[in-house]
Amino acid sequence: MAARTMSAAEWMNVFPRWPKRRELGISASDLAATKYTDVFTVVMTPERWEQDPPLPEGTEAEVKRAVGHWLLTDFAIECPASGYQITYDRLNEPDWFYHLLEKTWFYDPTDFLDAYEAARALAWPDAPAEARFRATERQLGERPSRIPLVFAPSRVTGSYLYLPGKMKEDEQVAFAAFLAARGYYAGHP
Repeated sequence: MAARTMSAAEWMNVFPRWPKRRELGISASDLAATKYTDVFTVVMTPERWEQDPPLPEGTEAEVKRAVGHWLLTDFAIECPASGYQITYDRLNEPDWFYHLLEKTWFYDPTDFLDAYEAARALAWPDAPAEARFRATERQLGERPSRIPLVFAPSRVTGSYLYLPGKMKEDEQVAFAAFLAARGYYAGHP
């Protein structure tokens, strides 16, 4: 019997959808009294979802490396899809990881951590690898997360973590196609 795989359409059915908009008529007090919680669907794969992010028009930066949908240029980590950029002179600032985790478009924490370490290697080529690893640990330990998931670079876990609920629909479609093309089937821990 052949191994079970899922089609891209089956994968799309696994991914969360944003709730439909509430009907008009909800009062401000009802809205203020509403309790919210974070719900994440996490997909972990043994291989990175390689993407081909283009630099925005008019950018003269030289791309040194791509990590998922993050680009490492000669001076910054960039996410062209969101227009977000962290220049290398700001890499030592605390709390980048948790700041990004609050963004609605931040669906690839493992790729970012890998890009963060690679950017530190570009910014400080003479620094030992251990210094990059400690910097990542500082980012992850900067403040306790209200999100009880363990995030780590791929060098630690050997896998790549994606949050499809934070992807736009076209990103979900492309991610579902990636999973289907690789023959993945949804499993539960």
